[in-house]
Amino acid sequence: MTPKQLLQRLILVVIIATVTSLSGGISAAWWSAGLLGLTLTLAFTFISERILRQRLFGKIGKGLITIYAVHLCGETVVAAALLWLFALIFGIKVVNETIFILAVAAVWLSLCKEAAGKIISLTLLYIATRK
Repeated sequence: MTPKQLLQRLILVVIIATVTSLSGGISAAWWSAGLLGLTLTLAFTFISERILRQRLFGKIGKGLITIYAVHLCGETVVAAALLWLFALIFGIKVVNETIFILAVAAVWLSLCKEAAGKIISLTLLYIATRK
């Protein structure tokens, strides 16, 4: 991940967390939601890049679709665990379920877009080139 991609990810998740708080999706103050979004992104990026990418890529197999599918599943589990942990530690409650679900989907999409995009493109390439 390049520094530019990390900065884009940080800004996007902080904005999503702040907007979710301001729109009444969660029970956190807007400034604390932004800080939680920043912390979530940094923790997620560390786990995704250091543990999932560096340690698992050599042990999974040689198929790119398999590698990115396992990486996407691992990123999804890490994102869900971090969101649950932050809610537990900081006492954040869901106020509006619809806004919260949309925000979680947007955060997941912004955090996992690299692996999801590669899975989609590799699957389409596989379908197009198989005999």
